Amino acid sequence: MPTAKPTVKPNVQSLPVDEIEPSPDNPRTAVDGNLGDLTELTELIKAQGVLQHLVVCPKRDGRYPLVFGERRLAAAKLAGLTEVPAEIRDYNDAERFAAMYGENFGRQGLTPLQEAFAYQRALERKGPDGKKLFTQRTLAPRLGVGQAKISKYTGIFKLPEHVVDMLKAGELTITEVVLLVPLAKDPARVAAALRDVGEHRDVDMETAVRKQQADLDREAKVAQARKELQAAGVRIAPDDWRDQGAKRLGDGVYDLDMAVEEHAGEPCHAAMVTHHGDVAYVCTEPDRHRPAPEPTPTSDLADAATVPVQPAAEAATHSDSQPPEAPTDPAAAAASIGPAAPQDTDGAPQALAVEPPPTPTPEEVAAKARMEAARAAAAAEREERERREREFAANLEAAYQARTGALRTLLAGRLSRPEATRLLANFLVHLAHQDLAYDDSYLRHVLSLDEHAQPSDEPPVLAFAAKSDDALLRAAVGVVADNAEEALGAGDEPDFTNPLVVLFYQYLTTATAYKASDFERAQLGHDGDEGEPADTAPADAEASPAGKPGPGAAA
Repeated sequence: MPTAKPTVKPNVQSLPVDEIEPSPDNPRTAVDGNLGDLTELTELIKAQGVLQHLVVCPKRDGRYPLVFGERRLAAAKLAGLTEVPAEIRDYNDAERFAAMYGENFGRQGLTPLQEAFAYQRALERKGPDGKKLFTQRTLAPRLGVGQAKISKYTGIFKLPEHVVDMLKAGELTITEVVLLVPLAKDPARVAAALRDVGEHRDVDMETAVRKQQADLDREAKVAQARKELQAAGVRIAPDDWRDQGAKRLGDGVYDLDMAVEEHAGEPCHAAMVTHHGDVAYVCTEPDRHRPAPEPTPTSDLADAATVPVQPAAEAATHSDSQPPEAPTDPAAAAASIGPAAPQDTDGAPQALAVEPPPTPTPEEVAAKARMEAARAAAAAEREERERREREFAANLEAAYQARTGALRTLLAGRLSRPEATRLLANFLVHLAHQDLAYDDSYLRHVLSLDEHAQPSDEPPVLAFAAKSDDALLRAAVGVVADNAEEALGAGDEPDFTNPLVVLFYQYLTTATAYKASDFERAQLGHDGDEGEPADTAPADAEASPAGKPGPGAAA
């Protein structure tokens, strides 16, 4: 049989309290040095002494490093004791840290912030060789906690200092602060998440952080897309491409009506990155693709007036494919040439007189100036209109991208039930009243509103729904009932199989204990048992005639 190891008797001695050195890394004092209220412990030690001995390391430089028992040591001093029982254990630094933390974690009253400080101090502690005693991976099994917890808790010290102060003051929980850790590298995002939680009652920290992370992911995607375009040598449009007159390639509504493939070879082709990191293409010079303007009749006449008129003989000469034979008779030749040009007295030919263009009258000058001014004003107006259209399209696109991003973030996590309920109820009530011909008499009846109310700017049901969330839900239920009753009031062919009718009956049976009649149960069972409401109502409950408001429907 194996021999059992002998039990080592604790080396417990009475040591002077002044020779015991408290540890600066005690998790209970690492945050603010506060050991808590020592009154009861001091009175107990006065009455019975120190019942559980302290643990210290062997004496170094005239003092015993304390492993654990700092509250007992402090209370003993307050009680007037000069010595306390202490066990001397030969720990190295790593063993001393592990023992001290383990003893403190095993006791109640250690706050999450104290625990986080303890992890952080342990990871910062170095041995005699200058190397760190622990990593997260080696510390976790020593303390019996998960490495993930150590990572999350120590991450809070990467956050801005005021966040840790809010944790100390109880303004934030450890869970909320841990949720903020992924944003630690961007203090502006941390501040934005805190602001969202503070300003919106239905936004929790998880939703606020998820929103900021989605924005960071989106920005990273945009940066990566731009980097890939640059690496591929693609021309990138400037950030203010809309202001410079560029247009996206698209369907021609707000964009240039041209396909990307058709435009790709043009020198004005450029890429841009959208709000969500998608690549789109633009034309930086859309005027290049506009058709040339049709010439005006005035310009045609002006051009015709500037064409020189050839003599008939010359025109005939150019029109024939073969030049005519020169006449042999000198007289005939002279006649064919025409009258001789006038000559000066010395025999040199005289220059033909050219009449100068007529000087425009002041009225013509003024009319021309007015025309030029009108053209300039029209061009300026067109440019301003196009600038407004570009600005409107840019704002419209940015708003759409921002809304879509916010909704994607919202729907990716946990919804706020009160906000979602309020949205759906408002949607139902206002959707019903979008039709100006909507008859809300049934709604006013079931809501016990004055059916003879005087006309006003706002329908009575909408005014009632705006009073409170409870009134809004009542109105929304009334809208559902109104639509169901419309399907049931279709003359001789009420539609009991309508999904909305089935849903309405299910609601009545669960919310109002309504008991469907045999007739109703038979009608609802035409499409199977799934449409039959549960039989939870009292036996004496009365059903209302289909399509007529009755006690059950009014509820």
